[in-house]
Amino acid sequence: MAFPWRRLTWARFIVYFAVIALVYHLLHSFSTSKSTAEFSHPATSSDLESEASLFRPDTAYASAYTQPDKVYAPAHPPPDTVYAPAKAPAKAPAKEEPNTPPNTTETLDLPWYTRPHPPSLLHHASHNFTTQHLSTEERLARKKTAVEKAKTVAQRKMGDMVGIPGTRLNTQEKADKMRAMVDCWTSGTWQSHKNAFQLEHIQDPTYGYCDKKFYKTHAETERREATQYSWTTPTCPLPDTLPIKKWCKALNGRNLLLVGDLVQYQLHEVFLDAMREGPTVCFGELNCKATLRYLRNDILSTQRSSGTPDGHPSVDIIEWSFVTSNILRDYPIMILNRSPVIETDDDFMYSLTNTLYRLRLSSPNLLIIYRSSAVGHPYCDDATGPISPLTDEERKKLPFGWSELDRRNAMARATVEAMGGLFVDLAAVVDTRPDGHVGKQDCSRYCIPGPLDPWAQILYQIFVHLDSI
Repeated sequence: MAFPWRRLTWARFIVYFAVIALVYHLLHSFSTSKSTAEFSHPATSSDLESEASLFRPDTAYASAYTQPDKVYAPAHPPPDTVYAPAKAPAKAPAKEEPNTPPNTTETLDLPWYTRPHPPSLLHHASHNFTTQHLSTEERLARKKTAVEKAKTVAQRKMGDMVGIPGTRLNTQEKADKMRAMVDCWTSGTWQSHKNAFQLEHIQDPTYGYCDKKFYKTHAETERREATQYSWTTPTCPLPDTLPIKKWCKALNGRNLLLVGDLVQYQLHEVFLDAMREGPTVCFGELNCKATLRYLRNDILSTQRSSGTPDGHPSVDIIEWSFVTSNILRDYPIMILNRSPVIETDDDFMYSLTNTLYRLRLSSPNLLIIYRSSAVGHPYCDDATGPISPLTDEERKKLPFGWSELDRRNAMARATVEAMGGLFVDLAAVVDTRPDGHVGKQDCSRYCIPGPLDPWAQILYQIFVHLDSI
């Protein structure tokens, strides 16, 4: 029996009205989709460059590693638009600071240079965030004051911590002994060694670039120059082999989370190269019951959403959330690093303190390991081998805030240890290696194998000793 459409005119009216409303809704959605398209498709490099103009003028952060196609360094905007807070229009032009104009004369400023290079445009960008204008004595005094303040702030926030939570080191004596051992492993020197320990790289092709280029013109039995050096620690020797079973036993099925910037991702590659016999198939799967994960959060912020409050994604600073209940439940070991950014010492200190306090409060037995930040080496393609440790006068010539890393790392150590964490100065291993970088425009990350090989040896020793104590 056919439906009585003529008799139920009111039913037809309702159907027609619903169809018209649906068509109107679709047309309206289509017309507004163009205005929101920029948030709904993956960002391309051109998108990211265009979004740079959206940054607020009072943004104090400028990450040193967040633009892969631009030397992993911040752009070079004028100081008054990046490094100083927004101000009301002045009645008269501000008086220029002395030495503000950059020196464009090419010099042989840094020990690995083989030809003159121009200094960075950020060399004299702002004395509000760097101490390059101070003497060495003044910088040492500021470092001492900053370290004492960082330790005091952390202790007031957390109280007195005993031992290292997440380990068997439940007394201060055991914790101090372990920290001294870690400092011994990171206080070595590079020695020429044709058969030095080296990792076999099997993961991200970015870090295999040097080998790929080298073996186009060399036999497979030869080794790159950058792999012919050994990190030597005479009083506490590092192992020449890293047995996977022993490392897995030390992890005891606990998952590892790495958090930091793009340079921190190198550590992800080091772990996979050291603990696997072939490329990983499952995400982060190690050759044992433990898994490995990397999250990018350049400044270790505790915010739960990424991006800025107005909805625009940040080009310079990435802040993926990692302080959540599910992550803290699944990852009892965290290896952290806070990216070198242009900010005040107080901003650095309070931000790191608050993050570690939040982690301790949410997961009291979390094992926190903090990696120190290494300097980059401008014009690293000039380098031919290891160098002596940089003097303070040489450090002051480094761009992108790297001139401040010695003090910031010391502040981080004071904060991390006061919060019951383990500070590992892996920067000391690579600061003297301007060679071995990926190169060209990337003088922050290293090829594997190369200067990062001792990172695997040191981390192996740490986990094995933590398990044996």
